[in-house]
Amino acid sequence: MFALANLIARLTVGASFIVALAAASSSNNPFNVTPFTVNLSAGIPRLKAIVQNTRLPAKALYPVGSDKGIELDVLRQLQTEWVTTFDWETQQSELNQLSHFTAVIEGQSVHFVHEKSAEPDAIPLILLHGWPGN
Repeated sequence: MFALANLIARLTVGASFIVALAAASSSNNPFNVTPFTVNLSAGIPRLKAIVQNTRLPAKALYPVGSDKGIELDVLRQLQTEWVTTFDWETQQSELNQLSHFTAVIEGQSVHFVHEKSAEPDAIPLILLHGWPGN
């Protein structure tokens, strides 16, 4: 836990830290920070097949408007869109417009995006979606 807090503290110091750390030798790069490119192309056919072959229930398990999750009609629309019209390559290209990196923290590979604000007095912001591995 200390290593994660230490890395987060260092990440908030400034953009030059990431660039310098990524370029450093492994002895000077304790978190093994390396640039990362999103590459979904190999997995897209399998993903489409899984989505297409997913059997959804015939009727909703909960009433419409319930706070129990996504509505069945919306899920059906997403299923159709992801298999037929969603442009996975465009989405991947848009994701890769950001500066992606990975770091190894306490044996876990952590993917993150580091973007520096154009504002000189901007307050650093860290958005987390969960703990590594979940």
